[in-house]
Amino acid sequence: MMKFNFLNKPIYAILALVLLFSSCEDDGEVSRVTTKVLVFHEGGFSKNNATIGNYDQINQEYEALSYKNANGTFIGDVQQSAIKNEGKIFSVLNGSNLVKAFDAETMLETEVISNINIDKPRYMAIAGNTAFLSNWGPYDENYNLTDSNILEIDLQNGEVTNIIETGEYVENVFIQNDKLLVSRAKWDGSIKNLTVINISSKEVIADFELDEGPAEILADDDGKVWVVCNSGKLMGLNAGLTASNITVDLEGAVLGDIDLYQNEIYFYQKSTNSVKKYNINNSVIENVISDVTLEIPYALGVDPSSGEIYLADGVDYAGEGRFIHYS
Repeated sequence: MMKFNFLNKPIYAILALVLLFSSCEDDGEVSRVTTKVLVFHEGGFSKNNATIGNYDQINQEYEALSYKNANGTFIGDVQQSAIKNEGKIFSVLNGSNLVKAFDAETMLETEVISNINIDKPRYMAIAGNTAFLSNWGPYDENYNLTDSNILEIDLQNGEVTNIIETGEYVENVFIQNDKLLVSRAKWDGSIKNLTVINISSKEVIADFELDEGPAEILADDDGKVWVVCNSGKLMGLNAGLTASNITVDLEGAVLGDIDLYQNEIYFYQKSTNSVKKYNINNSVIENVISDVTLEIPYALGVDPSSGEIYLADGVDYAGEGRFIHYS
């Protein structure tokens, strides 16, 4: 196990997520080799100091201000999430109310998506030249959300082309079989839904409750869709994506950030301070790493090439974060 704590470098606030990049090498068989590991720093609220670091896992060296060094400025305020598409990375900036794109190799900014309707954006999913952005919208006088929605964006010109109305507290978004899946979760558990939207008609075709804290959504190698809930439940959806037909008890609260490797779902369990995996084929949960001490568990990523594991720790939400790289 390799552990890195970058107290001697200016890491601005917490680590938001780990994004792994891989390429194919032709050596008689097609193999994947990880070429870059990016760590996204959320930054301090209203500090406008979010940035992106670049980790060289071979030499075990980390450039904390990789994006800032390439562009001469921080990327923005509160980096909520990011997604890679067609050689670009789209960064969703919750505080700046923007989406910025940059070249995945050079880190140079390529475009800025700005629109009056973008208000506290959260996550993005992309299909072809169209992006779908979950958008919290405005607060009322008691800081409750009142008009959350999904913004449809034409990536060719950066214009918002449609607003799809949903219930409040939209979070993770995922595209499967011409359907957009949207997890919706309020901090007090009063909202714990999955909203399903037909991409062609832009209509909500299903909205149903899951367990408390629905978060990340992914599809396994057979195309079955899973939603992890912070409460400690993994929910599998039916073929029509209109209801949950499998509930897996993960036996304790989990981080709402999961990953798939060799058709097993990896997750971090807060109650046992461990990384575990759920084998989809035999429905068995196995322990992978024990005694993982994180002050504020924040992100998990599994290298698609090697299965190596990355965990991000927010530490205290105020100072330097850290990540841990496991072989």
